[in-house]
Amino acid sequence: MHYSIDFGASTIDLIIWEENKISSIYSYERSKFLTKSYEEILNEIVGSHNNRIFKIFVTGGKSRSLNEKFNNIDLIKVSEIEAIAKGGNFLIKSQKTFKNDRKFLIVSMGTGTCMVKTDFGSEKRDFKNLVFEHAGGTGVGGGTFLGLCRQLLKETDIKNLINLFKKGDKGKVDLTVLDIVGSGIGIVPSSATASNLGKLSGEIDFSKADLAAGIANLIGQTIAITSIFCAKAYNLEKIILTGKLIKIEKIMDVILETGKIYNMEFVIPEMAEFVSGIGAGVFHS
Repeated sequence: MHYSIDFGASTIDLIIWEENKISSIYSYERSKFLTKSYEEILNEIVGSHNNRIFKIFVTGGKSRSLNEKFNNIDLIKVSEIEAIAKGGNFLIKSQKTFKNDRKFLIVSMGTGTCMVKTDFGSEKRDFKNLVFEHAGGTGVGGGTFLGLCRQLLKETDIKNLINLFKKGDKGKVDLTVLDIVGSGIGIVPSSATASNLGKLSGEIDFSKADLAAGIANLIGQTIAITSIFCAKAYNLEKIILTGKLIKIEKIMDVILETGKIYNMEFVIPEMAEFVSGIGAGVFHS
């Protein structure tokens, strides 16, 4: 049995493995540990599970500063890039639809957004053969989402925000291609966004819900466009979406809609929000 832990900015994820299969997943709010060191966090999280552990794999945050041992247990540090690469491919491996695919762009949407190019290179999906490369990213992510919602909407409760997204009309705050050109242009339809929150520069009537929808659209489109252009630069046809932002359905809808415009396939696998924690422990024993 081994553990893998992702020290995220907002949550800490613990993955418990038995015979290289996921046994359990636990997620803890980071705010619970604000005054504690990484060693104290480890002691509390690991100590709450009475299992015989052979190794602990850690990634994220400042986990690289930890010692090589924890309570006489080997502690192995895994880079965030490797964790995202292996985690994304581990999650997609179980989907038969992609059994013949070898190359993906793994997009991890955390506080910011990180993009990792991966390639198995051979017919067999053996993680020993997985080649990965940090392809880029954007500072727009979950942190941007929460920051804008706090400052512009005075709201941070996810359930309340989701309700606002459902009620809002982004067309009240965004300028569309139709608004500016009068029709579609090139591959972009007339309904596409020409300027996120562009209507706010004038005197307009909009609700809090409309602004919420505009914020979700801004976040989703920025991540989608950046991911699509990154994938095209590497001649990749499929993008795997992962990270905690997966839980915001409205933003995911925006990303998937944008993918259709550019003929790019986005995939959201199960357990995608735990990609880094899973990737840190993939096939280790």
